[in-house]
Amino acid sequence: MDEDLFTQINLQLWLPGQTDNERTIVPTKPDSDSAKYYCEFTHITRTLHISDALNVCKNQKLEPRFIYSPSSLKRSTLPKNNPCRNLRVLWFRTMRVGHNVNTPSRYGNVQFAVNANTLLEHWKYYYFVDIRSTPKYSASRILVTNNDYSRYLRQYDPYQYDGPWKKTDSGYMELIKCLRYNERENSHKHTVEFMIEPEESDMKRLFKECTLSFTNHHSIKSPGSDYAIRCLRAGACPSSMGRKKACGTFMTKLKQLRNNGNHIPFLKIDFP
Repeated sequence: MDEDLFTQINLQLWLPGQTDNERTIVPTKPDSDSAKYYCEFTHITRTLHISDALNVCKNQKLEPRFIYSPSSLKRSTLPKNNPCRNLRVLWFRTMRVGHNVNTPSRYGNVQFAVNANTLLEHWKYYYFVDIRSTPKYSASRILVTNNDYSRYLRQYDPYQYDGPWKKTDSGYMELIKCLRYNERENSHKHTVEFMIEPEESDMKRLFKECTLSFTNHHSIKSPGSDYAIRCLRAGACPSSMGRKKACGTFMTKLKQLRNNGNHIPFLKIDFP
């Protein structure tokens, strides 16, 4: 049986059941072709609103935050003696090969992309935190860290057969469709989210390795549309705009920061 970590209306957090081997969450039999359920990715990305992105550039580092969103590692739900309660992480998603740059982003305007090789080159522990399932999608969350939490979390092997994220001879693969809790098939999309726990040196290194680009980010609340997640409670999103306008706004404000005496190094930017 799968492990139910948390359930409420339209949201479930769970992990695949374990016997001798972890069950596959790929919607196919082990002896059939599972490759069609995977997509290659080359980079991982963190997307921020313009104001947050400017702060990253000003401070020259990507700074982590405590986990407040629904997760089995949500800070308020863990005992005080659990070291995972003090986790501060950077959330990253995948950039799939052949992705459409015009696809709207729910998370912000400015995308910081880092080569996916960093996942295996600079960290040594990987943990399968949970799978977040909603009526429209599923997301597997994997903690990437240099700290040993094996007493508290399930270790994850990126080289394992049919995991949500795997390293193969051809590159990095992400599961794009998965089974639901207790093997009910999910007809909606699946993605992988990486929760990276960085040291101070990692924050600065990730910033130096980043390539910036811009996304279409709108706060339209019509059914089925993407919208500004962090701004829902506050009302209208302060940076709801298309990628070209976002680029112009960001570059203008970046110039103002430099003119005000802030030393901001050369940035690698993919202009729209």
